Amino acid sequence: MQDLSPRPGDLEPIETASVDELRALQLDRLKWSVRHGSPHRRRLHP
Repeated sequence: MQDLSPRPGDLEPIETASVDELRALQLDRLKWSVRHGSPHRRRLHP
């Protein structure tokens, strides 16, 4: 049977991140979205 597993160097760091690393990244992205999205929302819907 042929091994179709990717070589470690072929993967992006996010593809091998732990659950804790993924959660931290998601939280950072959510915080960024809230900071950058809120002013636009207020402007569009006074």
